[in-house]
Amino acid sequence: MDFQVEDLKQIAKCQRFLILSVAAGLLLSIASRFVPILGILCLVAGIASLVFMIKLSQALKQGTGITIIYAICAFIPIISLVALYLICKKASDMLTAAGYKVGLLGMSQADIDNLK
Repeated sequence: MDFQVEDLKQIAKCQRFLILSVAAGLLLSIASRFVPILGILCLVAGIASLVFMIKLSQALKQGTGITIIYAICAFIPIISLVALYLICKKASDMLTAAGYKVGLLGMSQADIDNLK
């Protein structure tokens, strides 16, 4: 598939927000053991990661069926990690093939803003 610069920018943003929301959910999950009220924020981070997984799938121009499968997989404990890996790998491969540097947390925000 041929992606324009705006498409790649959307992919980079969604990937970065997805990874950050999953990391926030993990940290909040650990912290909620000590401060139970943080469980609410953990739920919000989980919903955000589901939304960004769907948005990333759409930005990658995957079919509706694949997007629905990713959404369903997000609710299955170990399978959700596999789905997360697969969609982030596809996004990283797409950005790398376009000549951009992708790190552990996706592209840096400065690189996303300077995308040409």
